[in-house]
Amino acid sequence: MAGAYLIIILASICTPPFPVQTTIPAQMKSDILSGKPVIIEFIHKKDRGGARAAILVHSTVDKAWNVLVNVRKFPAFIPDLNKVEILEKGPGWEVVKFTASRAFINFSYITQRHYEQNNLLIWWEGRDNKFTRNEGYWKLLPQSDGVILIYYAWIKPRFPVPQFIINYLHGKSLPGLMKAVKKHIEGKGMGKERKEKPASVDEIPF
Repeated sequence: MAGAYLIIILASICTPPFPVQTTIPAQMKSDILSGKPVIIEFIHKKDRGGARAAILVHSTVDKAWNVLVNVRKFPAFIPDLNKVEILEKGPGWEVVKFTASRAFINFSYITQRHYEQNNLLIWWEGRDNKFTRNEGYWKLLPQSDGVILIYYAWIKPRFPVPQFIINYLHGKSLPGLMKAVKKHIEGKGMGKERKEKPASVDEIPF
C-alpha cells in the first residue's frame, strides 16, 4: 500500500461548508476493525480544529442510520445528554437544541442537522451565538461485517467557556460516546437485531 493511509474513495460529499475527512491511518485500522473506539486525530490548525474518531458497529447500515437520525432518543444512551428539543424541521434537515451536563453545570447549544441519506452522511453547523464554530458529522462506511462510523466535531466558543466543557465537547468524552452509540445500535441486551428499512426524516416519530 502506497503511503501511510488507507484511502476510502467517496463521491458527492461537497454539501457541508467544511471538509468531510474519511481517510483512516493504516496503523489504526486493526483497532477499528476489532470494535474498539479509536480517536483518529485531534486537529489544531489555524483554520480548523476539533477531533475525529471511528468505531466499527456490527449492524446493518439501515439500523445505524435510523439510530443516528432519531435525535429525540439520544438522551436514552448518550452520556451526559439530558434533553433534546427539535425547534424546526424541513426536508432533510432539523434545527435541534441539545442540553447536557458536566460537573453539575448544565449547558445547551443549537445546531442545524442535515441528512444526506444517499451519501450516508449526517452533518451539522451551529445555529446560536454561543460559538463561532460548532460543526461536525457522522459518516457511515459500510463494511462486510458491519459499518464503520466516523465522527467529527469542532467547537470554538464565542465567549469564555470553562476548559473542561471545551475538552468534553472536543474529544475527552469521545471513547465513551462512541461505545455508547455502538452498544445502542447493536442492541446489546435487547435481543436479536431486526432488519430495518432506512428511515427518512419525515418518517421519524417525533
